Amino acid sequence: NIANIGCGTTGPTSNWPQPCGPDPPIKMLGGGGTIHGNVCATDQVSSTGITSGSLTPGCVSKIAAAPRFNKKAFVEAINSSGGLVASGPAQNCGYGGTYSVPANTKFVGDVVLSSPGACVINIEGDLYITGRFIISTNVTLKVSDNLGTNRPTIVVNQGMGLTGTSSRIIRNNVGTPMFLLTFAVGATFNSCSASETIPSDTEESCLSAEDARATAAAVPFSYNNGSGTVDYSGAIVYGYYSAIRIGLSNVTLSFYAYGGQGLGMAPGSRLSTVAPAEPFGSLLYVPVYRLIEYRQL
Repeated sequence: NIANIGCGTTGPTSNWPQPCGPDPPIKMLGGGGTIHGNVCATDQVSSTGITSGSLTPGCVSKIAAAPRFNKKAFVEAINSSGGLVASGPAQNCGYGGTYSVPANTKFVGDVVLSSPGACVINIEGDLYITGRFIISTNVTLKVSDNLGTNRPTIVVNQGMGLTGTSSRIIRNNVGTPMFLLTFAVGATFNSCSASETIPSDTEESCLSAEDARATAAAVPFSYNNGSGTVDYSGAIVYGYYSAIRIGLSNVTLSFYAYGGQGLGMAPGSRLSTVAPAEPFGSLLYVPVYRLIEYRQL
């Protein structure tokens, strides 16, 4: 689903986001890439760069406003759980092997994982990373079979990257994926990325409308190495404040689902999804308010 609502006036009184139509949201430039999967994009007429038959003609995205994630409640649950608090930079895969990360673990700082041998990391539940999360050579993230159909959520304050030629993110034995949310928004707004109270049920963003518009094309999640087909079908990736970028040509990435403020693809790159409809479930939502009392003054 592509809402095409990334327009609006600039400056201190910016009214971003507003509808961009009739300007189409998908533009394949410089040779473009290819999108595989069902596509509903408001105001999109051209199917250039979209697999034949995948674009639904005249479709209007159900996304009418930016969806929200209650980061405040998530962090409070992690911090009050009594779970493990560990140094992010101290984490490594050694020379390979199989490891498990317990639910409600909090990593302080960057977590950068690579290995000279095959390393499988079973995710046993929700995780919180205060820095960056980089998955590199020979590392496989896997949803633990112990979770059954329960999807774990990994919240990352800073950027997230897939940089290894043999990294993978896979589902468990019943096909359950994991959520990966990044709140990176650039060094200028680092305090916003690191906020543990916003967004919440009552506050959508710690950015002004103009700052949100200016940073929407920033890149919190990127893939920048390797070629061929890479399996990330166990990942539902979302950039809360900014975009996703595929930085290499001649690569095909298979995600369960992905979303954010935008998507940038290198010429010749390909993206596919395996998710059914509504892959984000109740993780992201648009608040609905109702009047419970009225008093005339």
